[in-house]
Amino acid sequence: MLRITPQISSARAKDYYSTADYFTEGHEIRGIWGGKGAAHLSLHGTIEKAAWDALCDNINPKTGEQLTARKNDYRRVGWDFTFDVPKSVSLLFALTKDPRIIDAFSQSVDETMLDIESELHVRVRSKGQDTDRLTSNGIWGRYVHTTTRPTDGVPDPHLHAHCFLFNASYDAYENQWKAAQIAEIKQDGNYFGALMHSRLAVRLVELGIPLERTAKSWRVAGLDQITESKFSRRTKEIEKLAKQLGITDPAEKAKLGALTRDGKIKHLSFDELRATWLSWLTPDESDVMQRIERGMQNPATPVFNAATAKEAIAFAAEHHFERESVIPERMLLTTALHHAIGQATPESVFAAQRGTDFITGEDKGRRMVTSPAVLEEERRMIRFARDGRNTCCALAPIQENDVPAWFNKDQKQALVHLCNSSDRVVLLRGSAGTGKSTLLSTLKQKIESNGKQIFAFAPSTDASRGVLREIGFDNAETVAHLLASPQAQTAIQNQVILIDESGLLGSPTMAKIFDLADRANARIIICGDRYQHHSVERGAALRLLEEEAGIRSARLTEILRQKDRYKQAVAYLSQGRVEAGFKALEDLNWVHEIADPQTRYDRIAAEYLQATEAGKSVILVSPTHAESGKVTRTLRGLLQREGNIGEDKASVLKLTNRNLTLAQRGDAVNYADNDIIVFTQNAPGYTKGTRLTVGIDPVPLHLAHRFSVYHAGELALAQGDVIRITANAATADGHRVSNGHTYTIRSIARDGTLTLNNGWHLGSRFGQIDYGYCGTSHASQGKTKDVVIVAASTESFPAVSREQAYVSISRGRSRCSIYSDDKEGLLEAASGTSDRISATELVGRNPTLSPHRRRVLQQSIEPYIIPQPTLQRDGGRYDY
Repeated sequence: MLRITPQISSARAKDYYSTADYFTEGHEIRGIWGGKGAAHLSLHGTIEKAAWDALCDNINPKTGEQLTARKNDYRRVGWDFTFDVPKSVSLLFALTKDPRIIDAFSQSVDETMLDIESELHVRVRSKGQDTDRLTSNGIWGRYVHTTTRPTDGVPDPHLHAHCFLFNASYDAYENQWKAAQIAEIKQDGNYFGALMHSRLAVRLVELGIPLERTAKSWRVAGLDQITESKFSRRTKEIEKLAKQLGITDPAEKAKLGALTRDGKIKHLSFDELRATWLSWLTPDESDVMQRIERGMQNPATPVFNAATAKEAIAFAAEHHFERESVIPERMLLTTALHHAIGQATPESVFAAQRGTDFITGEDKGRRMVTSPAVLEEERRMIRFARDGRNTCCALAPIQENDVPAWFNKDQKQALVHLCNSSDRVVLLRGSAGTGKSTLLSTLKQKIESNGKQIFAFAPSTDASRGVLREIGFDNAETVAHLLASPQAQTAIQNQVILIDESGLLGSPTMAKIFDLADRANARIIICGDRYQHHSVERGAALRLLEEEAGIRSARLTEILRQKDRYKQAVAYLSQGRVEAGFKALEDLNWVHEIADPQTRYDRIAAEYLQATEAGKSVILVSPTHAESGKVTRTLRGLLQREGNIGEDKASVLKLTNRNLTLAQRGDAVNYADNDIIVFTQNAPGYTKGTRLTVGIDPVPLHLAHRFSVYHAGELALAQGDVIRITANAATADGHRVSNGHTYTIRSIARDGTLTLNNGWHLGSRFGQIDYGYCGTSHASQGKTKDVVIVAASTESFPAVSREQAYVSISRGRSRCSIYSDDKEGLLEAASGTSDRISATELVGRNPTLSPHRRRVLQQSIEPYIIPQPTLQRDGGRYDY
């Protein structure tokens, strides 16, 4: 693990590393200078305090003059690059005191810091320029520590290194020291952390230390989690405090250390500590440790397998390309380095990646990668839509006077366009709340009156069996049903397919729909809004069809759901004008900044209760499940105090989808005891709905494509609680319930059986439920209520985007209240986009490259480039 933390306090930088206040005597190794910049200042070997303090004050220790141009109270002194190792490695060193472990760690850190240094830049602002220049030199001090801050007077083993990189790099072109630019290095922090770990693992294996990979890290084989837990008292102390404070964000947890420090301990030597630690081991644990030590005395020469490196790259590609069409090359390498930990060298992993047929390009200065299969999938989808332009008869020929008189201008133009379209694939782009449902009902009537049937589908059960059926598409189903049902595929022969909420479909699914339509000789109407949320799976199919396939779309932009200034705010958001949208909401006094979390959640709960008691429908939205849970806990407490719901009467099974990719589900290390496997399809030896418990039942990894993996937890429920179904399933009495639907609990039996407001029954082991009070914006897309209340605190900002804000804020008819602890931070987060680059865009709109790189890229993509076709004018290839 690598954490990169900025430091703006010169005083803190001076005393933080000289003798850190939580280390006992002999538990730290003297600091060592590193970097070409340090050598330039004649700084070598052991760090001396005078030179260190001078650099903290931005003084050149060689000349006594100011080092870089900027010197003020807010100047960034530098960055702390903190490298950690797995707990078992810390424990192994603490109990063996083998100096070779420290040497292996120090060498791995030093090599990685040299890699980081090679990517250091400085700003160039002279002569009207606004760019960065590669300097590849820096100044840092490396301090290796072996313990944590003490708990109950005794520290735990914790081998880690602080490499403090000063905010200075020498620009040889301008002959001066400048502030360093590390934004791209921070962006690649996980990669550099994985690189250090890979190097360390190789060195430890060479020492004869057995290693094993875990789901998120790796460990010394034989040292189990129970043993490690004994020596993780400091971590448990911080986790306990985080739970009490309701903190889930890792960065915020890291800050809690300062709140729980014990005083300095100066009287224990490392040997005395080691004796204490050894006394904590059981006889069996001591035997394991001695066995590992014996293996380190005469280690065999390890064999690092190049085939393992290739398998690691293949795993990383399968994992990432399931949900992204294009990824940073270093993201791929990070996953591969972890997958091959201790079994392949970093160099062999890099070589395996170079040996693939992946297509590389650049986006915003980062080297990106996609696969030929992903590009071909997009190419096939685009070609189908392009080739179908002007090849059909009109869907249902109409004139303007055939349009209902009450339609607004947008609706009239859209209906005329859709009915008269001669394209095989027709697009309807509707912003949130613009009357799309009314338009689709009328479109259905027109098409059916022209002798064709229209079959409607949507990604979710809420959108298909809910919204679409409510507006007249009585047999609307999910897209998954269409792709899996032979009967549905037969029904669409020579008919019309309508896909609603298509922005939530990725390229793989859209390509399958197009393939199906091609075989069925069917036409397709695609409805959606590319500016709302995109799919979980890879690709931005709707944007690709609009921008790359040249499909002419009908558009609905006039907002009907909201009125007056609320309407204007949503209109701004639909256009991507986030700042203007937020200002309009602030002018309405609908944006509330409340620093204290509990006070904020209390206000949210009170507004919810007030609105519901006034007879209004309310939807609570939060960017993350974590914050949604906090809102729900506060609201339930209020509802119980007010008597709206009863006291908790039952604790039932709650299954939380771990959302593992297929690659992860096929890898045994990703399973934990008591995880629940639920088959989503029939498979050899298993029927749909079958459940297995990890640790009790064998896990059929070869059938990973047929099941999902869940964490098993508990949900406390009371009479009157609102619950949400989290997966399509059947009730205890045989009724079908759909993902996303909510119900109220009428009563709870002694055995935990729930009776719902409609009389249906759910057993206590049903599992696929959660509270239905507050959800994420993804779950809210397509829903409309009188009032929407948005909870978006700092901890949720990583999940906030332009799309998330637009969807959340547009759910209400009459009011939207936004609660945060940082208005400006929320606006900044909401101004970013979650839009993803496609493989087609990577190869077609690559930034300026060197002549050599351009030739290499062109050669790699030529087989996949789609020629722009001449627009066909003859039409009528399909007689419908």
